Amino acid sequence: MHHEPAHYLCPFCDWLAGNETDYKQNSDIVFQDEKVTAFISPKWWINNPGHVIIIPNVHIENLYDR
Repeated sequence: MHHEPAHYLCPFCDWLAGNETDYKQNSDIVFQDEKVTAFISPKWWINNPGHVIIIPNVHIENLYDR
């Protein structure tokens, strides 16, 4: 079962394909191997200096479908 709208472009997949933005820079990556990428999330909130997010290198729409 898919929940994504037609022609949805995952922002993480887009970034991992090499498309940087003001909020997703390759310099934010702190670890990457063949399965996962870990990066510092940008500081979007005043009292949050940032945190690390770990994402798979392949798109997974629904974790429970795996």
